Amino acid sequence: MAFLRNKKCKGNDYYVMVENRRVDGKVKQYTLETIGTWDKVMERFSSFWNQEHSQHVAATFEAFIHGAPYALYQIAEQLKIEAVLDKIFPGQQRNGVKRSTSLILAAIHRACAPGSKNAFLDWFKKTSLPYHLKIDPDSMTSQHFWDQMDGLTQEQLELAEDTITEIITSLFPDDLDFLSLDYTNYYTFIDSNNARNDICRRGHNKQKRNDLRQFSLAVITTKASGIPLVTHLYKGNRNDQTEFPIFVEMIQNRFKFYDPDKMTLIFDGGSNTKDNLNCLEPHFICSFSLSNAKSLLDIDIASYYDISLKEKSVRGFMTDAVIWGITRRCILTESIVLRKGQTLELKQSIEKFKAEMEHLEEQIKNPKARIKKDADSLRKRAESFIKGKKHLKEFITVTAGDFQISYTIDEEARAQIEKKWFGKKLTITDHLDWREEEILEAYYSQECVEKVFRDTKDTNHFALKPVYHWTDQKIRVHVFVCLLSLMLGQILMKEMEKNGINISKDKMLDELNGIYDGWVIQSATGKKMSFTRVLGKMTKEQEKLWEVVSKLNLYAPHKET
Repeated sequence: MAFLRNKKCKGNDYYVMVENRRVDGKVKQYTLETIGTWDKVMERFSSFWNQEHSQHVAATFEAFIHGAPYALYQIAEQLKIEAVLDKIFPGQQRNGVKRSTSLILAAIHRACAPGSKNAFLDWFKKTSLPYHLKIDPDSMTSQHFWDQMDGLTQEQLELAEDTITEIITSLFPDDLDFLSLDYTNYYTFIDSNNARNDICRRGHNKQKRNDLRQFSLAVITTKASGIPLVTHLYKGNRNDQTEFPIFVEMIQNRFKFYDPDKMTLIFDGGSNTKDNLNCLEPHFICSFSLSNAKSLLDIDIASYYDISLKEKSVRGFMTDAVIWGITRRCILTESIVLRKGQTLELKQSIEKFKAEMEHLEEQIKNPKARIKKDADSLRKRAESFIKGKKHLKEFITVTAGDFQISYTIDEEARAQIEKKWFGKKLTITDHLDWREEEILEAYYSQECVEKVFRDTKDTNHFALKPVYHWTDQKIRVHVFVCLLSLMLGQILMKEMEKNGINISKDKMLDELNGIYDGWVIQSATGKKMSFTRVLGKMTKEQEKLWEVVSKLNLYAPHKET
């Protein structure tokens, strides 16, 4: 119960809202808010207070963000995340708060309102968590989190992740036959001269920030959970093909439910090499480059037929073919979107070639141009405009002479290339007895891991970046916390689905963030007031969400919808 307390300061009366809390067997008084002079108190309560009758009207006067932080903390409680972290991480308390509690709170912050550890303090004060957890909000500074994150090793973080994964898989036991694997990277603003950081290196950045140091992340998940089950943080200058066998070996060693005879690994074509495919222990389904299976290009797209899947229908063609010395089942599919993109890319390449040739012709005519104008030099220069451009050399012919250059475009050859190459995708597997529908349904489930990466790059919720850490150790802990936040959010969304509410994580958290609890006047006598807390008014959608939160039971059977 909270109450107002009078304090003297330089002879003046000031009022603060305080609450008695029992900590380690002793009652301590915590300041919840400094209100000010009595006039400030009356101004605050003027809309609720009837001075003439000395009565009060129950109404919220101070609201705190409650729905999302409380719900995510309840998920962590039911999964016993705090107990897991207490067991694995070295015990440590700062400001009376355990290390495990601090990391869970940091994860909830990343889910609700991603920001730096400095931003955490302002957000934390606006939530109901300090009240419910009996934590002094002013103690949760950035230094507090730096201390709590310090000293955790990679081995401890991996063991914690594996233990939590074991808990998660108990909630989704029927979806372990298909594991989706993918990679991404995250740029940082770490200085080039920072020698304390070895993970962040310059490499091919998927967000086009090749000028910045980055780290890479590999993730394994399943369609049912959509939660990172096994993750691997590695140097930003290593490519997917190099890291693939390392990560697969980690799955074998770390994933308790690993069974190569029953499991199928699903991944994209960026991991493909002859050794990676031919030495892979579990079954697999992956995309594959048609440039390494050109015989399949001769199958006319007119021969494709309709393949009916659960949520859509695609046109495709199934056949068996020898891929890198081993027979694989191959599914060719038609993509209108891919065809349009390839056609546009080819058109732009032709336009760029024409512009470059036009500029070269102008240079030939200009006596002051500093270029060699003999036939051999001009031809090499023109051919450099084609080099590296897909398909151009197959239908563009360059003719050169001294002080002259020209070219021709074979439109018929161009049309044949578009017909043969464009709009075709190839998926291969070692399941030689599977039907087209089985293979494609399994392959399209890879979207679940792509959603994981989209979530980690969502600036409104779960954002893994920006990264305000400069050492390998702190970055590893930061990634662990961010993925923990995603896990809590994903499971909360699954609980909503279990109860017949289909909603995205972003929408769910936005709605829950709009649920407040606050202080209301409970009694008043003279200048003495006491308060209690009530939930603010909710919309119908918020009421439905809150009903699920108030009855959270992760281990209850799924509701039929």
